[in-house]
Amino acid sequence: MAENALCGICVSPLFNTTGSPVTCDHEFHFGCLESWNKNNASDGKCKCPLATCDKTFICMKVTTMDEGSNPEYFPVALNYPCNLCYSFVKSPAISPSGCDHYFCSDCILQLSTGKHMCPTNNKPFTSIDVSACVGAPPTTTILLDVSHRPISSNDLLNIFWTIT
Repeated sequence: MAENALCGICVSPLFNTTGSPVTCDHEFHFGCLESWNKNNASDGKCKCPLATCDKTFICMKVTTMDEGSNPEYFPVALNYPCNLCYSFVKSPAISPSGCDHYFCSDCILQLSTGKHMCPTNNKPFTSIDVSACVGAPPTTTILLDVSHRPISSNDLLNIFWTIT
């Protein structure tokens, strides 16, 4: 956070805890950004509050100035539907690498068929990204052994043990 920086929503000085869209990193008071989201979100997406920014986001990054703290991530909407069955994706969010589709834990089990293809658009993938929430950067990427065998039940258990 730049010294003497101002919140782009309330135009008061930023201090200790800030929130920013993950797509553009503009900083706001977390409370201001959260209120903005509640009033302006549509279909789980929200436009950056700055008039000069045209980026939309589905996840916010919250940062504190406390020493040793790591950013936390929060979705714009509390409930994102699985791209396959439409039940809600719970944290952590799981998606095929290079893909913007997120799936619930039941649907990700479809990967055990051995087809390393996104169930939504049939794009091939070689790893699975695990994120704190839908839209957050991956915290873990699990490489799949696509050359030798399909994903087994044990592989899936390892994925879930890695993310919990």
